Amino acid sequence: MWTAASAYTASGELVGNSGGTEESGTVTITALPASRVRVKVVSFGPGEPRTVWYGGTSHETARPVRVAPGLHAAVTVALPS
Repeated sequence: MWTAASAYTASGELVGNSGGTEESGTVTITALPASRVRVKVVSFGPGEPRTVWYGGTSHETARPVRVAPGLHAAVTVALPS
């Protein structure tokens, strides 16, 4: 399975993408602007891609993640099996 993550502003502007799954199973998005972003994770495996939003079911309901200089923001997203 291959997984990727994207970060969006509250207005829906795409501000960052991951490069895909790392060996540890972690997906990292770097160089985000200082703001609050909403994180979408898409997993690609057998069948259709599966999309999960951090803390919600859509962009509108996703929990914002604070991004600030010097702050390492980390979230965990459970992917459906």
